[in-house]
Amino acid sequence: MHFTKSIAFVLLSAAGLATAQIVGTALLSEETPGSETFCSPACVTAGKYIGVSQAFYSDYGCGTIVSLTYDSTTVDAPICFVCAGCTGIPNSGAEPYSWIGSTVVMGDFEPTNPAPITVNWDI
Repeated sequence: MHFTKSIAFVLLSAAGLATAQIVGTALLSEETPGSETFCSPACVTAGKYIGVSQAFYSDYGCGTIVSLTYDSTTVDAPICFVCAGCTGIPNSGAEPYSWIGSTVVMGDFEPTNPAPITVNWDI
């Protein structure tokens, strides 16, 4: 009986680790349309996408959905390209992350002022 409970505990613990979220903050700037090379034509979702650093892209890949929150607005956008000026190394503890958001993503957050904003993100 004790062995069965131990196995159940280990399995539940592993399931909890598998669903842990990866979170952080990033400075999000508006991209210049046409300046990106998408990882896949199918990646863009309703005009929403982000560009990230090579290190972040290498860890999470094409199409990974990132939830971005600014004030009380949350936008889900896929990672669709690597941008040359983007920064951030996952799990290094060395922020800041600096990413690029599509005009649609930026418009959802700041429709009248597409200046860079600091967003919270999670995967």
